[in-house]
Amino acid sequence: KGLGDYPGHDMEALCHELRDDGRLSPVPLNDAVSRWRKGDGAFWLDLQEYDETSLRALLEQIEVDEFLKDRCLRAGLTTVVVSGHQGTFVNVMVFADRGYTRRTHMAVLALRNLLVTMQAEVIEEHLAIRDAIESLALSEISTTSVLCAVFVEHVMVTGQRAHALRESVLQIGERMDRDVESVGPEELEELVHSILLTLAVADEQAEAFALLPNAKSDGFQPSEIESPLGLLSTAAAST
Repeated sequence: KGLGDYPGHDMEALCHELRDDGRLSPVPLNDAVSRWRKGDGAFWLDLQEYDETSLRALLEQIEVDEFLKDRCLRAGLTTVVVSGHQGTFVNVMVFADRGYTRRTHMAVLALRNLLVTMQAEVIEEHLAIRDAIESLALSEISTTSVLCAVFVEHVMVTGQRAHALRESVLQIGERMDRDVESVGPEELEELVHSILLTLAVADEQAEAFALLPNAKSDGFQPSEIESPLGLLSTAAAST
C-alpha cells in the first residue's frame, strides 16, 4: 500500500502487524500508522523505492525526532548504528542483486512497537527474506526479534556468497595445477573483484552487528535477543 493520504508522494510499502501468536498479518500502511499512534499494536513497515519527499512525510507522520529523522534521510553506504531516546537507527551494507554484483544499504529505524526497514532501491534478496519471515512463528515476537531475523537472513546471504567464492578459488587452483593456461587473466580479475566486493559487504555487516548490543533504546532491547544477537555477530565476523 502506498501513502494514499499524501497526494503526489510515491512509496512502495508492505506493512505487517506483529500478532500475539508469533506471526505477521498484512495491514494497510495508513491503518498501521494510525493504530500505532494510538498505541494499538506493534507493526513492521517495509519501505521500498521511496523518494525523500515520501519518506519525510512518513517520518513526520510517526513523529520521529529530528536526530533520527536526519539519520533516515541521509542514509548512505556508510555503516551507522546510533541510538536516541526515541529509538535506534541502523544502516547496514547488503547485496542489491542476486548476482552479487552491486552493493547497497538497508536502513532500519526501531521505535517502540514500530519497526521501519528502508530500501531506497530494490534489494532482490530482501523480497525472499521478507517472505521467509512472514512464514515464521517467532516464539517471542517483537519489533526487536523481527529486526534480528531480518539481519540474520541477510548475513546468511553474505555467508553463502563467501562460501561459493571459496569453492571457486579452490576449483580455479585445481585447474591451474593441471594446466596453468586454462585460467585466463579475465577470469582471475573477475574472481578478485567478486572477492573484494563480498569482503566489503561482510566487513560492514560485522561492524554493524558488533555495535548492536550497545544500541539499546525505547525501540530496541538487545536483552530480548541476547543469544541470537551473539550468534549474529559471530556469524558476520566469520564470513
